[in-house]
Amino acid sequence: MKNESSIRLLEAELCELTGRKHCIAVGRGATALYLAYKAIRERGSRIVMPPILCQSPASVALAAGLVPVFCDISLDDGVMEPDALRQMLGKYHDVAAVLAPHTYGNPADMDLIENICREHDVVLIEDAAQALGGMWKGRALGSLGDLSIVSFGHSKPLDFGGGGAVLTDNAELHSVMSELAKTLPPFSIAITRLQELYPKVYYALRDLIALDQRLDALLLPVPEIFRDMYIFSLSEDQAEVIRDRLPDVSHLVACHRRNAELYDKYLPRDGVRRQKPREGGVPWRYTFLVEGALQALVTETLREHDIDASNWYSSLHRGYASGREQAADELKNALYLEQHVVNLWVDPSVDEMRIKRTCELIGQVISAS
Repeated sequence: MKNESSIRLLEAELCELTGRKHCIAVGRGATALYLAYKAIRERGSRIVMPPILCQSPASVALAAGLVPVFCDISLDDGVMEPDALRQMLGKYHDVAAVLAPHTYGNPADMDLIENICREHDVVLIEDAAQALGGMWKGRALGSLGDLSIVSFGHSKPLDFGGGGAVLTDNAELHSVMSELAKTLPPFSIAITRLQELYPKVYYALRDLIALDQRLDALLLPVPEIFRDMYIFSLSEDQAEVIRDRLPDVSHLVACHRRNAELYDKYLPRDGVRRQKPREGGVPWRYTFLVEGALQALVTETLREHDIDASNWYSSLHRGYASGREQAADELKNALYLEQHVVNLWVDPSVDEMRIKRTCELIGQVISAS
């Protein structure tokens, strides 16, 4: 059948791109994580991940029967801090897997994280959703750990309108996930409606919580309410869209890197803390920290001038019962970052003139403070 053929061809092309042996293409990156989680569920009851991340990885962990717990990040690059991970794995003895995202497109220290996972006999899942097309010490991002997931959904560097995949070199895991994939429902109008409602509900809750932190418990029901929007199969049409766009990967990666370099060139030296990118990364957005209490003012000023800016991510832990049980000092870097982070667009929609103007406005805000 054509549907099977287009999806199988996409899976083969993703294996070639990453160097993996096996691939299962699905409706979105969150669905890929769901399959990975379900495949390793019998190894333990918890999944360790950083809290500076989108909601999907933690929400689908609950859907797969796992409990998310959160490991602090490094302020230098925003990714999981290996020493904090080692402490987490020493604290919890029922961990099935560690999810290591290349947050903001910056490669996590996969060598060190992999060694820590081996010491504790837990599965390592690489989350390359924001970094496909990048490299880690000569190896393609998407080829590391026991399992890898990639995404082509909204706001990803390779935003092809949707779709994702889980990749592995382990034939047994591939077999288990292949059987699970057969049970995935197709995309539906109901899923579309959930996807439309989710940002309205989430940001309304975030605005309430900003007024009163005691209201953060309102986030707890959200993963279950929106569960179905995370788990569905890939359509023939979307598989074809992704296949048509895959040749653009190198061009898009080069564009993101070039624009990130321009921000680094023009951004003020005072009042900001630059991230320290690792070689081979794929900038998702240009991410930096503003000193003091200027995050909101910088962001609002840019938006007033029709310049896109975001403050991703807020620490995930408040939205999950397990995270709410963790001590604040376990996540001190994540809590600092959420109050100071600013993200700027690096996709082909921006050019050098716009980047320079953006940095000038940031400089003006900082100078006036």
